[in-house]
Amino acid sequence: MKTIYLQDENYNWQQFQYENIDQLKCEFENRKIQIGYGCEIGSGCKIGYGCCLGKIAKIEEKISLLKSIYIIGSNHPVTYVGNGNVSIGGQVHSIDQWLQSEAIGKNEGYTPDQIEEYRQYILICDAFDKATNK
Repeated sequence: MKTIYLQDENYNWQQFQYENIDQLKCEFENRKIQIGYGCEIGSGCKIGYGCCLGKIAKIEEKISLLKSIYIIGSNHPVTYVGNGNVSIGGQVHSIDQWLQSEAIGKNEGYTPDQIEEYRQYILICDAFDKATNK
């Protein structure tokens, strides 16, 4: 028997036990968890909390993605996913792209106050990126 922990809608961790990963299909669908088309995860890889893999992503063997920040904002969660990239509401962009474009927030229906709130979160991720990638 294997164990996995998944967050519920209130971001509380729930434990699930399974024999075959297919037994978790409904739980993944309910949480909109997916690994994008064409993704490969090599043996010996570890994926840290809050990481997300997009379309045609590839993690080679013996890569660890363990440094991360996860912030629960007023609209969407914010995750520093490494290499100067931040995920907000399922969109991953570089820190510079996020900071240069208020249009993303406006297109997602964010208020001006929320746009400023998320700008501050992105600046936190920027400071974290600079501190951990010296």
